Amino acid sequence: MKIPGQYQFIQGMRISDLILRAEGILDETYTGRAYLIRRNEDLSRQYEGINIGEILATPSASQNAVLRKYDIVQVFSKRRFVDPDSISVFGSVRN
Repeated sequence: MKIPGQYQFIQGMRISDLILRAEGILDETYTGRAYLIRRNEDLSRQYEGINIGEILATPSASQNAVLRKYDIVQVFSKRRFVDPDSISVFGSVRN
């Protein structure tokens, strides 16, 4: 999100509406996987995988859920899914 943070809950707001309120997503956002985290009545959390790219391309997509009070939309950077271009060796090493 360009402006991450907490936003006022508005009845009927969908995930796409929240993204618009956050002024969209960054170029480095991984759009293939994000999570809608919902709080259950017993205060446990339920994680639902969502596709931000699909939601933005098709706002009528079923994944563009109506948000509930206390929902969290968690998005990730593409860098989180890239392996580093280095290796590490640990322990006793003989030359």
